[in-house]
Amino acid sequence: AELGQLQALTKLSLAENNLESVPVGWAATRADGAVTRREQIGVCAFKNCHLLKFIEFPESLTSIESFAFADCYQLRRVKFSARIDLDNFELDDSAFNDTGLQIVECTRAFYEKHGQDILWNIDKSKLTFRFFDGTKEVLRRPEPDSSQDSSE
Repeated sequence: AELGQLQALTKLSLAENNLESVPVGWAATRADGAVTRREQIGVCAFKNCHLLKFIEFPESLTSIESFAFADCYQLRRVKFSARIDLDNFELDDSAFNDTGLQIVECTRAFYEKHGQDILWNIDKSKLTFRFFDGTKEVLRRPEPDSSQDSSE
């Protein structure tokens, strides 16, 4: 089967399949041997997939919908293909909600367009973006301003 193209995954939780990684041209193989592939990653598609640690997204990916990887506590690193069509790619800002995400590998153009859309690691304090040119950028969420009294 051709792994370069993605095909069908919508509202399917793969947590019970104990996935630890999803490679380029991703294909998730279920216990029954069926291979699941798709250009879009649907709502809650990998939610609660607690063993998932790394994902490498192919250039054919067109969107990642809300809570697609929510509560994937072990997810530490994702890599977006340098050839993703940024003009036709959508990333919901809750796609990586409550993950262990620490590192995003991508192009600088991807970072500039979608870096703020990625909800960060569990403590939501910082996220490192590594670019294919060898440079990196660290996003830090500002600390709440404790000098303002909320009772005013």
